[in-house]
Amino acid sequence: GDLCLRAATGRFRVAARVEESLEPERLALLSDALKAMRVVTVGGATIAPLRVGPQVLGVVYLDRAVSETWETELVEVFANQAAVAIQNVSLYEMAALDTLTHVATRRFFDLSLARELRGASRTGGPLGFLVIDVDKMKALNDGFGHVAGDRALAEIGRRLRQAARATDI
Repeated sequence: GDLCLRAATGRFRVAARVEESLEPERLALLSDALKAMRVVTVGGATIAPLRVGPQVLGVVYLDRAVSETWETELVEVFANQAAVAIQNVSLYEMAALDTLTHVATRRFFDLSLARELRGASRTGGPLGFLVIDVDKMKALNDGFGHVAGDRALAEIGRRLRQAARATDI
């Protein structure tokens, strides 16, 4: 019901809703495959749920019917590995990113800082470090409530992520 494409080639557009990319009969096949919880080859397509235990994380949709047993097994192994990788990324993000600001948690920051300091010391390369103090957060929370304070922190996090490079922490 709420599938969105995260990676795509050919006729699929990245970040498009699945309903925008597949015809109704193909959507029905996809739904059937998800209910079956196994690789399904039907109507010229192969569909493999990405699942970890009973949890469905997504689906692999191939515009090609897989007919050989070994091909089906290969698609199933790929789907299982992809599902585990997706779950691992999700768990990593939960541990490393603050849910409100989407910036690194203090623990992740401390570990990363220690690693970066060792690397800069070993190579003699430069290391930049920025400390930001947000003034009057208590006054904002007291005057406008914690929801307003949370919004302010989330906006600060968004702007910091926007200004930072992909490799910055």
